[in-house]
Amino acid sequence: MRRARLTIILLGLGFTCCGVNAARSEPSRIALVITNSQYANFPAMSRCAPAAAIARDSLRAKGFEVMERNNLGRGEFDTAIGLLARRVAAAPPTAAVMYYCGYAAEFNNRSFLLPVSAVLTRDNDLLSQGILVKSVVDRTGGTITIEPKRPAGLSVMVSYGS
Repeated sequence: MRRARLTIILLGLGFTCCGVNAARSEPSRIALVITNSQYANFPAMSRCAPAAAIARDSLRAKGFEVMERNNLGRGEFDTAIGLLARRVAAAPPTAAVMYYCGYAAEFNNRSFLLPVSAVLTRDNDLLSQGILVKSVVDRTGGTITIEPKRPAGLSVMVSYGS
């Protein structure tokens, strides 16, 4: 298993919907900022809180309604992503962004975000404990592009189209 220390993952979810009423001037803007810095089984990530604060403030300055979540276990992580997916589905057209700072790992050419409760003793533990990046896209109906960034990390762009 190849583990990547992930300092920042930015999931940009851009949503456009067919048949939208042209009278609506601005799409709603929703952001989810997740900061996982205090892991039970990995070193703390002291840079996450300041980086997430910068992302949060930048998103608010751009007119996004920001939902913040910190140090999420697996169930809380799923709940936060589900909330974002419901908000996107309830108010199209929506511009949505998910910003994540925490650990991530790769297994079988698939990227996983790690909740703070993750205990990885075998490679395949990621399958039951990690959050598959593709599942974030599947829950919100977009497409995904992953690019390596400097320093080590991933930039994940999720886009929507008709």
